[in-house]
Amino acid sequence: MFTNYVLAAFRHLRKNKFNSFITIFGLSLGLAASVLALMFVLDELSFDRFHTKADRLYRLNKISTEANGSTFLNAESSGLMGPTMVDEFAEVEKIVRYQTWFNNAVLSYKDHNLELADNETLIVDSTFFEVFDFTLVRGNAHDVLKRPLTTVLTEEVAIALFGAEDPIGKTVTGINGLEFEVTGIAKPAPRNSHIQYKALVSWTTTVPKLGPLNFEWMNNWIAQAMTTYILVKPGANVAALQSKFPKFMRDHMPTRVDAYQLYLQSFKDVYLQASDIKYHRMAKTGNVQYVYMFSIIAGFILLIACINYINISTSRSTRRAREVGHAQITGSYSWPVGKTISWRVIFGNTVVGDSGSGVDLFWHPVV
Repeated sequence: MFTNYVLAAFRHLRKNKFNSFITIFGLSLGLAASVLALMFVLDELSFDRFHTKADRLYRLNKISTEANGSTFLNAESSGLMGPTMVDEFAEVEKIVRYQTWFNNAVLSYKDHNLELADNETLIVDSTFFEVFDFTLVRGNAHDVLKRPLTTVLTEEVAIALFGAEDPIGKTVTGINGLEFEVTGIAKPAPRNSHIQYKALVSWTTTVPKLGPLNFEWMNNWIAQAMTTYILVKPGANVAALQSKFPKFMRDHMPTRVDAYQLYLQSFKDVYLQASDIKYHRMAKTGNVQYVYMFSIIAGFILLIACINYINISTSRSTRRAREVGHAQITGSYSWPVGKTISWRVIFGNTVVGDSGSGVDLFWHPVV
């Protein structure tokens, strides 16, 4: 029986090639376009979700108020905000500060040189690999970036500079002509991460009286140029933590209380909710409006494809109904070709005829 259904369907397609092509092609094109749009949406939503602590991670932002009273969202913070919060707030477990280098940096080892773009060299805290789930191939995540003048390179950079040599413990000439010890090798950041890097430099290299860069402006309260991520402890009340920020500002930056209003932005929202935030220094940015737009487009295309399919199918329903009715009457949808059936005619309690008389009935499908 099923074979007959398939044969009838192929006959129908062969007899109505053009209409069948339009119907199938239109539905297939609509489905393909919808799938592509949904793939884009799912890819955008996947950014930064690979971090296991993402639910407890926040970026320290602020609402900046200018002299004329206008306000804007700002992702910059000062170098001492994060470390002080670790000391003063029980809800804060760890912080990570990062600052991109200010121009292209050339890394050198013997006769090998490699130029990195400004946003490919990051100055970061030693907690970088403890807070984020970036993969460290060689080195200890707890202390790989603790000492001044230490660096972690990606596998690609290490191969370009050292070739087959073991880079751990060797020095490369880097930013400002300083010699940096290679203490770790890391895999590149995943494509769906808004933080990207090729070389990481220890934050302690910038600390006055500790590191040779001696960047006092990166380690005070006044300069607002760094990005600070905060990892709160499990079960911490984030709303209660944010309620302490006004007093925190009054205690440490009394002259900026009216200019800066600190708040926490969920790490999962950083990539998509960056379009209205200034000075975020992100390697990759997205826009949640595109996610909404492509989601609507995917649904709209799929709806149109389905309506088109239904309209074309309905336009042929009358003719098809006649064909099916005729086929059912003649039995083509009930018995295969040449199938012998048994029959019996009963009038009241009397059998007036049956197939025992040698009469065979053959049912043939409509062609």
